[in-house]
Amino acid sequence: TLDMAFVNLPAPLDGLASQVAMQAPLVTVLPEGHPWLKRKTVRLQDFDGVDFVFSDRKSRPEFYDFILAQFQAAGVKPNIVREIGGPLDSVIGLIRLGLGVTILPLYPQAAEAYRVPWRPFRKPGPMLKFALVRRQNETSPLVQHFCQLAVEIGPRS
Repeated sequence: TLDMAFVNLPAPLDGLASQVAMQAPLVTVLPEGHPWLKRKTVRLQDFDGVDFVFSDRKSRPEFYDFILAQFQAAGVKPNIVREIGGPLDSVIGLIRLGLGVTILPLYPQAAEAYRVPWRPFRKPGPMLKFALVRRQNETSPLVQHFCQLAVEIGPRS
């Protein structure tokens, strides 16, 4: 049986206990020479009508729904030119080819790993949250200790 897992939020967590273990700001990933590179920050409203490359819903359903909900809340409709499955490198490759822009989480070493230009969102920008989930009423001392450590070293609000 699975004792615990890390998941992207929002996610269906019926019957599970959860706690936020990490947060990552979302950033706009851009092709070289894109006009937004002259800016320090971008806004969700800037994406209205802009060519957008995205992971398909089958590959990352929670992330897909989260980003579309962010656009909808901002009253924005980007021009989704391509949805692609597989690793994020596939999306980044299409950005490098100049097919559009995308939004990705900025993990601690991601800026270097992406090897493409990016811009942060104007504050407060969207954040992707990751949760540690486990069964309700978990009794394993190991799981309880791990969860306590996650709280101690996890994100501060």
